Amino acid sequence: MNKYHITKKNYISRILISFFASVMVFAVYISIFFATEEGTEGFRDQPFIIELGLFLIPSTVFIFLTIYSWFLMRKHVFYDDSKNLVIEKGIFYKTQIKIPYEKISTIAIKRSLVDLIIRTSKVEIDTGTTASPLPEGKLMVSKNYALILKDFLENKKDNYNLELPNPNLNSVIEEKEENIVYQAKPSTLFKLGILKQGFLGTAVTLLLIQVAFMNIMYYFGDEVTEELSSIILGSTLFSLMMLVLVALIFGLGNMFMYYGYKLIIKDDTIEYQYGFFSKTNFKVKMDKINALYLKQSIGYKLFGYYSLDASIIGIADGVQNSNNNQNETESRYILPIAKKEVVTEVLKLLNAEELINDEYIKPTRFRLFNFIYLPLILITIPLITLLIIFFNEALKFYIVTITTLVAYVLLIIALKLRLKNHGYNVGSNILLRKGSFTVSKVLIRKQRIQNITYLQGPISLMLNIGNIELRYKRLFGRVVLKGYTNNDFLKVKNDIF
Repeated sequence: MNKYHITKKNYISRILISFFASVMVFAVYISIFFATEEGTEGFRDQPFIIELGLFLIPSTVFIFLTIYSWFLMRKHVFYDDSKNLVIEKGIFYKTQIKIPYEKISTIAIKRSLVDLIIRTSKVEIDTGTTASPLPEGKLMVSKNYALILKDFLENKKDNYNLELPNPNLNSVIEEKEENIVYQAKPSTLFKLGILKQGFLGTAVTLLLIQVAFMNIMYYFGDEVTEELSSIILGSTLFSLMMLVLVALIFGLGNMFMYYGYKLIIKDDTIEYQYGFFSKTNFKVKMDKINALYLKQSIGYKLFGYYSLDASIIGIADGVQNSNNNQNETESRYILPIAKKEVVTEVLKLLNAEELINDEYIKPTRFRLFNFIYLPLILITIPLITLLIIFFNEALKFYIVTITTLVAYVLLIIALKLRLKNHGYNVGSNILLRKGSFTVSKVLIRKQRIQNITYLQGPISLMLNIGNIELRYKRLFGRVVLKGYTNNDFLKVKNDIF
């Protein structure tokens, strides 16, 4: 049984970490040194104290962390025991991880900017048996060996006679034919950043701030002078420049994040890769997909685009909100931005054509009161109260008042759209639809449902309605069907279980 160490190049990144840690110690000492009162027993006049902070302590921290990192790296080994990939690590507290080959569901290859420079890769392995944001196994290896190891892990479960390749040999893996289903152009990825909710929300906020600023300046100005007009013009130009800058940040940020996005579907697996400064590659079995999310924001709808996300244990599990499908390093996107024809083709390959379905069971009892009237009452009463109290001010700052009324009208439209889009359907899978300006369809595999609950608050009890809560296999996996009766709940429960 041959035990192999992770790549020695990992030591370079650890040296960088040690260096930054020593710099932080130096910075803390300097801040304390200058914050100390000058008259404190000649503290600043002692050469030893100065040398201790400027040289001795940072150097000691750097040397200690450098030596410790070396031993820690040399204790990080992996090997094959026929049925499991075994990973051992730790100096004082040793850990042994056994990952059965037959249960491996997700294999990810990630490369940060440092990895791109020193030509290394991180191979992350997950079986999907635990809902944890961290991979079950993680190995730092050379760029070339990462592909060799990935190929070994994919084929070992079908052939236990395969031997774990030696990372110290200069082996080369043969390039296989790729069945590319979808590939995003840089210009399309730039649109992704512009059409997402984040940019549109920022643009609306800048517009409201500019309008309010103009109203305030005209109110406090005694008369419309050339100086006041210049200030208004300057602020307008500044807002436009900020809008362009934000558009570039969102557009270029998404373009570089998902650069070279490529989706490959072959047999029973899906594989996707992306990234410019930090490259990521995921490969997972289709049956490990717990749920799919088909979304269309208002920006996407204007240009006929959709996005398709997947809930897979081990990929972006740190994200608790399905409306924001990414964390700093991982994405759940199957299709980040695509036309309906492409989405339909991919859904057929994933055996999820039901997501295209538009037939849903909607709430029937007190639906208008629950979805529209009740939320409006909660907003309208304090709004009218404020208008009565500050009636004179509302007339003076008429632009702010008009903006508030426009927002109120948009709220009414959003509530109506939320009622129109809300619904569910239970067939071979569970389908849910929700949203107002952004419409989201969710498909959850029946076998992934863990429990179903009927929730009622004080008002819901009086109306004899409640919310159906479904929890499924995913970190914080939870969806809610709002405003259904107990009979609806029992029907959903019987259809699922």
